Amino acid sequence: MKNIRFFFITFLLLQIGFSQTNSNQLIQQGIKYHDEGEYELAIQKYEQALNINKYNPTAHYEMALTYFEMKDYDKAIEHTDIVLKSDATDNHLSSYVIKGSSLDMLGKTKKSIKVFEKGIEETGGNYLLYFNLAIDYYKLSETEKAEENFINAINSNSFHGSSHYLLGIINENNGKKVPALLAYYYFLMLEPDSQRSQNAYKSLMRMLEGNVSKKDDNNININLFLGDDKDDVNSFSAAEMTLSLSVAANYTEEYEDLSDIEKFQKNTDTFFSVLSELRKDENSGVYWNYYVPFFKKLKDSEHFEFFCHFISYTKNDEEKEWFTNHQEEFNAFMEWLKSQKKE
Repeated sequence: MKNIRFFFITFLLLQIGFSQTNSNQLIQQGIKYHDEGEYELAIQKYEQALNINKYNPTAHYEMALTYFEMKDYDKAIEHTDIVLKSDATDNHLSSYVIKGSSLDMLGKTKKSIKVFEKGIEETGGNYLLYFNLAIDYYKLSETEKAEENFINAINSNSFHGSSHYLLGIINENNGKKVPALLAYYYFLMLEPDSQRSQNAYKSLMRMLEGNVSKKDDNNININLFLGDDKDDVNSFSAAEMTLSLSVAANYTEEYEDLSDIEKFQKNTDTFFSVLSELRKDENSGVYWNYYVPFFKKLKDSEHFEFFCHFISYTKNDEEKEWFTNHQEEFNAFMEWLKSQKKE
């Protein structure tokens, strides 16, 4: 009798192991189909895996991801709910992103916000959750909450380019020139060669130079529209004024023979230097306490000239050619940048 019982237990364990292996193989086949854009075939493989174990959280997660790509948001939500009820938490973070994004795509943005907030509470916060939460608030025109969560995303992952880009847009739309410039400078450092980069570079140059115009040989106009309270400890009014004076100097005889990139480098140097000098211990927030110290380090490094050319990549073919001819500097800059990543 003992031998029969031992044989039965061994046989059962072998069956369970075979089922798990077979299920995992089916999931991997489904993932391959998904990556190839063969979504219907991927779903078939996941369904076969679920026929073996209908509670397999990995299969349900992959189903949710594929249904999201297929724009079947209701089914995506259905499968994320199963994953989020499971004890296997490996895919909880991504499931919150899929579920929240699906609700948003269905026009249920307020419910989407609740999902992202719950995900942040459960996971302790992640840049993807903060970023998508910020997008939801931005859609609802709650720009202060949107800005807050873009900043949370940056605090979670300082190399998340989209958060810097949209933080720049929010500040530009709100007339906050210096915070917008800081965000755009950082974004262009991370992503210098996309369509978004072209938009960001144009905005950056417009804000750098927009306050200054030359009326005639003897008159230079400077128009200041200060977007914050000059008595506020976190005010950027002094920095904006100094930047405008630096740009105005480009029209003087001393600097008129400089090339465009040399003028840009001069103005950027002045901008970063002034902000660093103005920064005080009582300053708070990501603009003063992350962007300003970062750009101070960059300005004082051997990579500053390269940086100015690098973020001007989209300007014209001349800058693209300059970049192509300076690959060693690029590699060195990338190594330096990795060492500065905010953990």
